[in-house]
Amino acid sequence: MLYDVTELNRWRSGNHLGQHKSGEELSYQIEQRAPHNLSLLGRGYLVGILVTQKTLAGTILSKNASYELKEGAVYDKRINKAICYILD
Repeated sequence: MLYDVTELNRWRSGNHLGQHKSGEELSYQIEQRAPHNLSLLGRGYLVGILVTQKTLAGTILSKNASYELKEGAVYDKRINKAICYILD
């Protein structure tokens, strides 16, 4: 999942405790090394979900006709916004 954490105090400067820069892939660090867990990310704003082609074909597009594949992302046609991005 992709979170916008710019409003969280410990991320306002674009880095977290001088160890992590915003925009980095931090899943492993959060799940395995952080003194907190993923629930703290819920304080940020969820902006997207990264998925693989297999996940995309098997679940997202087949379950909702208002979604379409466009430019490496799944768009929700109702709001004309990308709701997830595709990893190859």
